[in-house]
Amino acid sequence: ALILFAATAGTRLASAPGPVHAPGVEQTRLKGLQPHVVVHRQLPGDEAERLEPGARVAPGDILQLGYVAAGKGYGVLVSIDGDGEVTLHHPEFATLPPVIGGEGRVDLPFAYTLDAAPQFERFVFVTSAEPIDVDSVLSAARRVGADEAAASEPLPLPDGVSQDSLILWKARP
Repeated sequence: ALILFAATAGTRLASAPGPVHAPGVEQTRLKGLQPHVVVHRQLPGDEAERLEPGARVAPGDILQLGYVAAGKGYGVLVSIDGDGEVTLHHPEFATLPPVIGGEGRVDLPFAYTLDAAPQFERFVFVTSAEPIDVDSVLSAARRVGADEAAASEPLPLPDGVSQDSLILWKARP
């Protein structure tokens, strides 16, 4: 699970309401680009580093979540941690429409601080050209979170949606 942390002024992490385009990202669409989740870790000062799948993280790390929609109009971003807890990141509430968009990287409006859940933090970005039922994505994530293969098992979702997953491994305290 993640603890909500509003980004402070002067950091590179997004702090404005609503999706924000990353500064300096060219707003063009690349042929063959697939929707995917993007995670950056705050470093000392105003620096941030993009985390690749399998990167090591630790409790207390401040993460900025974002996505690349790649032409899809709807998306749900959730995380599953080593305790099987599921957190909804986009939309902010399950009752809101999961509209996404933009070209290039879009950052969510808040940064998050990792808690002490063991082993891993896995981010799953589910996208579609058609509206997505947020509750069904949350239910699927909870089913996977309860499984021993929660770090890698795809969410059981209907045809017509795609999913991208990025796992971060937590250092042992």
